[in-house]
Amino acid sequence: MPLFYLITLLLYRKTIKKIDEIEKTKPQYLKISLIERFIKSNCNGIKVKMQKYKLTSFKDQITEYIQIIEESEMFKHLVCELKERFTHIEKIRCLAIGSFAEDFQARYQIAFLIKLVEVLSKDKHEHIVVSINDPVFTEEDMQYIHDLGDSWKVEPDLQQIERSTNKTLFFLPHAPLELTESVLMTEKPQIFLANNLVRHTDRYTKIKLFEKYPVMSKLVNYLEKNEVSMKNNEIAKNDEDFQIVKKKKRRGKNIIYKEAQVDYDSIETYFETAEIISDFKNGKLLENQPWINSFSDLTLHLIL
Repeated sequence: MPLFYLITLLLYRKTIKKIDEIEKTKPQYLKISLIERFIKSNCNGIKVKMQKYKLTSFKDQITEYIQIIEESEMFKHLVCELKERFTHIEKIRCLAIGSFAEDFQARYQIAFLIKLVEVLSKDKHEHIVVSINDPVFTEEDMQYIHDLGDSWKVEPDLQQIERSTNKTLFFLPHAPLELTESVLMTEKPQIFLANNLVRHTDRYTKIKLFEKYPVMSKLVNYLEKNEVSMKNNEIAKNDEDFQIVKKKKRRGKNIIYKEAQVDYDSIETYFETAEIISDFKNGKLLENQPWINSFSDLTLHLIL
């Protein structure tokens, strides 16, 4: 949500609350004048805040957001996971980030990417290479990327990118399913930081997902299998001290809907398994933060 709308929304809520208070506590002859005075003062407040907002360039805002990202538990958690499991990352491929010259969410996402590159480059002799693209990039976006240094490159066409290795981290914040399917087919990511693929596709039945996004459907199937397996192991450990009681059979027939079976083996893919490394504590580390929904549903996947 752009900062303008956020400020307006907060002041609107404050105004409504104050009007309700006046309506309940003040005599009739004072109500109208008090309400008018309060609304006028808040309108002036919006103007002052928006003037300050406009005077701040998007570059300054990104610098401010980098500091917020660095201090966040979300970022510390991710860095810990990456350093523990993937010490060999040499490249980051970023798609679907949006225009950070114009969009609030994209500014937080590019701030996140800049800080991540800085942290991962510390233990290496060379900078992490960043391959980035979004069709909505403006001239200001392109210039900003150019100013970040020679290790940052705008590489638009998926077909021109070399096949991914386990040295490349893919970062696709809020990528549409069509793009995700295309990336899975052409660039073959292994370390995949993007929307939680299981949650992002749960509006589809298995057969519909298979028909529309076959590669993704097979990947989601692997993710779900591994998730169920992990949960079953946890349940088994917790149930060791408990006695299992069988339910009595109920009379009567229950109608059970059985979903059509999907032939996942018919889909040729580069991967044989997949798992979720982190969903940021079930999304708790992503919620109620200054970045609003810039990283909602972000999840680190491993695709092998």
